[in-house]
Amino acid sequence: MGSNTAQILLTADWRLHEVCEGILRVNPASADRLSHAPRDAVRRVVDFAINEQVDILVNAGNTLAPNLACPSDYNFLYGELERLATANISVVWNWSPLDEPQNWPRCFQFPSNVRRFTSRTPQVLKIPLKGGESVNFVGIESAGSESVSNEWFDGIDLPGITFGVSHSTPQGEGPEFNGWLVAGKGYSVVRDDKSLPLIKSGSPQSRSPKQIGPHGAVLVNACTNAETDIQFIDTSVLVYHNLQVAIQEDDRDALLEAILDQLANRTYDDKILNAIGIELLTELPSVQSIPLKMTAEALSESIQSIFAEVSPSLFLTGISIAGEANFGSAEHEEIIGEFLFAIKQLKESGWEQLHLRNYLPNGEYDKLASLTEDLDGLNIINRSAALAVSLFERTDREVA
Repeated sequence: MGSNTAQILLTADWRLHEVCEGILRVNPASADRLSHAPRDAVRRVVDFAINEQVDILVNAGNTLAPNLACPSDYNFLYGELERLATANISVVWNWSPLDEPQNWPRCFQFPSNVRRFTSRTPQVLKIPLKGGESVNFVGIESAGSESVSNEWFDGIDLPGITFGVSHSTPQGEGPEFNGWLVAGKGYSVVRDDKSLPLIKSGSPQSRSPKQIGPHGAVLVNACTNAETDIQFIDTSVLVYHNLQVAIQEDDRDALLEAILDQLANRTYDDKILNAIGIELLTELPSVQSIPLKMTAEALSESIQSIFAEVSPSLFLTGISIAGEANFGSAEHEEIIGEFLFAIKQLKESGWEQLHLRNYLPNGEYDKLASLTEDLDGLNIINRSAALAVSLFERTDREVA
């Protein structure tokens, strides 16, 4: 690598105070690995930086929330920064509203290799390279939840490689840096009309079933002619997956066999943990109502047993029904409308005499109409309707 180039590793969203959520069944032998997954993913980021001898590691923000972090989080963080210092790797540190730097323990001291944005006005951190050149990083200490504006950096024109650093996507037009290094959910690279990149690394480790797929850091090879090479680096210790299974008949054994067939068509890396959510594709009310049935617990245990036969690294996150979040169809609207109409009739005919009122929230019952805007409420209604059809073979009106 020549003297006019720099190798930068972008990372963000460590969120050391958060754990990996949504896992129903865990292999006891892997429980320890699961509990340490967020920290181990950060270790992989630091390991990569040291092994590849990058010039600079940039942490774009969202490291931890002080009101939720524990002493071991700070101890772990200091240890990883010390490892980078020992390897002579400079660290550019950016704060975010989540980090609340004013609430960090006064006893916490950053190692000497860490350069921080500490000004509420635009600040330039000039990081020297081994070849005598340097890289400029422009940023500002976060003030509350305020978005970063490109206009704040107008007039900044620095020689050599220059990157903006931010906890969120900068708004508006601004100076022509080599690019922006940004914290935020999920890896992405967006180039403007001049091919200058806005790079988001995402978190080294996903935390919930909604965050499907690998997570990691971004290796940025930058040079003074603005031709920037970008490479995603997978650091995941745990990966969330979604497995869709088509069901044509209401038979437990057929369901388990279909899941096993789907698993046979996939390859999972045993070196990492794999959390899998089962999404059932079906129009059968008896299957659509599975999440509400008492047998759901036993079914999830059977599915986890199948996972264990395939690999000890597979865990179940849950069972869902495909398409249940799509309530735009006439059929769903009809069921919901009938439900709300039946509630209104019950209220008018002597609501207070029914024991059903014990299961409803306090307050004005006509506010139940807000369920049409509540995704969780709609899911419950839809499952309840499917359960009633399955058990009693009723019409939509009687279901409601």
